[in-house]
Amino acid sequence: MSRKVLISFLGTGPFVENNSVRNYKSARYHFDGDADNVYYETKFIADALNRRYGADKIILVGTVKSMWEEVYLSFGGQADEYYFELAKVCQNASHESKLSLPDIGRLKSTIGRDAEVVLIHYGLDAAEIETNAGIILGLEGMLESGDRLYVDVTHSFRSLPMYLMNTLIYLQNVSRKDIAIETITYGMLDVNRELGYAPVVDLKPILYINKWITGAYALKEYGNGYQIAGLLGDKNAVTDRILEFSDVMNLDHLYGIKQQAGRLLPYMDASLYKPIPGMIVPPVIESFSDEFLNEEYDFRFQYKVARWHYAHKNYNSAIIDLLESIVTFVRDYCNLGNAFEASEQAKVILGKVPGKDFKYNPEFARKKISEYLESIESPEIRTRVDSLKKFLEHLASELSLSSDKDSRMMRDRINPAGKNMLELVYTINPIRNAIAHPKDLKVITVDHMVDMLGRCLSLMELIVELKPY
Repeated sequence: MSRKVLISFLGTGPFVENNSVRNYKSARYHFDGDADNVYYETKFIADALNRRYGADKIILVGTVKSMWEEVYLSFGGQADEYYFELAKVCQNASHESKLSLPDIGRLKSTIGRDAEVVLIHYGLDAAEIETNAGIILGLEGMLESGDRLYVDVTHSFRSLPMYLMNTLIYLQNVSRKDIAIETITYGMLDVNRELGYAPVVDLKPILYINKWITGAYALKEYGNGYQIAGLLGDKNAVTDRILEFSDVMNLDHLYGIKQQAGRLLPYMDASLYKPIPGMIVPPVIESFSDEFLNEEYDFRFQYKVARWHYAHKNYNSAIIDLLESIVTFVRDYCNLGNAFEASEQAKVILGKVPGKDFKYNPEFARKKISEYLESIESPEIRTRVDSLKKFLEHLASELSLSSDKDSRMMRDRINPAGKNMLELVYTINPIRNAIAHPKDLKVITVDHMVDMLGRCLSLMELIVELKPY
C-alpha cells in the first residue's frame, strides 16, 4: 500500500515582542478545492498539511537555526525543559554550527511515529551549496517505491526551493523508485491580512513545464519525441507524426526520416498548440526541417543524416549512413539509375566481392573498376568513373596526412601502405566491422574509431559538393 509522505521546509521566525521566544504568527490556511468555509488554523503549515492530507510519514528540512522548538510545540510538545533547551540551541545557532540538535529522537517521536528531521547548511558558499544538494538528494533514501509526496515550500530557507525542485525532477525522471508527486504547496502568508486567510496554492505545474523541456531536449538531441507525444495527450495528427518520426529516427530509416520530416511541416504553426507546447514543439520541428529537407540529391541527404548522428554521438548510425551516402554518390555519379541493383553495382565498383561482406580488397577493386571502365561505351560515363577513382585516391592521400601515431597505425592496419584504393570507403567499413567484431581489428580503440569517422565525414563533405549529373 502506498504511503503519503509530507516533506516540508522550515525557516526561522521572529521573536515575540518583549519575550525571549520565537513564534510563527497563526494563520488560517485554505486549500484550493475545499469548501469556502474550511480552514486549518495553525502557526505551522506542516501541521495544517498533516491534518489535510493525513501523512503516513513526515520529513522536515531546515537549518539548525530553524524553528524546531515551534515544531515541537505544534506537534504535541509542551513548553517544558526540552522545549527551552531546544529553543536555546536553535536561537543561538549560526552558520558555523554543527548539523545537530539535542535529543533529536525525542523531537522526531513528537512529530510522529515515522518522522525524519533533516539538517542542512545556510548555503553561503559553493562548498555548502554542494553539501546541501547532496543532503536534499539523499531524501530519496528515506522514500519507498510507491510513495506519494506532498511537498511544501512555504517556510523555505533562502535557496532551498531550487534544491527541492531539482530533487523532485530527479525523483520524477531518474529515480528507480515509483514515486508520485501529488502536490507542491506554498501558503501565501503575504496576502493573509488582505484576504483574512492564507491560500495554499499548488506549484506542481512547474514540474509539468520541466517535462516539456526535457521532452523537447530528447526530441531535438536524439530524435525521440515519445515524451512530447505523451504530453500532447490523446492521439491526434501531430502526436502520430511525432511518434512516426521518432520511430524512423531510432530505426535510422533514411527514406522514412526524409518522409516523416516533411510530414511534420504543417505542425510548425504555434497557434495549433496551447501556450507551453506552442513555444517548444514548432522550433524543434523547424530545426529538423532545416536539417533534413530541401536536398536535391539523395547522397547529400544521407550525408546530412550521418553528420547529424555524429554530432549527437550516435556513431554507429553515422557510420552506416556515411557508407550509404558514398554508395549513393557512386551510383549517381556513374549514372547507374536508382533501382536496388544500381546500388549493388555501385558497391561492386567500390570493391565489393559479390556474395560477401563489403570488406577491404584493393586488388579486386582495381580489377572491377578496370573491367567496368572497359564495359562502358559512353565516353562521358567512362570519364566520370575514372575521375571518381582519381578523386577518391586524392581523398586517400588527404587522409594519409595525419601525423598522429595512433591514427597512422590504425590506418595502416586497415589499408597497408601502397594499397589505398578508395581509402575513404575502406576506412569507414572496417570501423563498422570493428564495432561488430572487435577481435578482428584489435588495434582500433574507441577513440580511434570516433576520430577517423570524423575525418571521413570531413572528407565526404568535399564529395557532396560535387554535382553527379
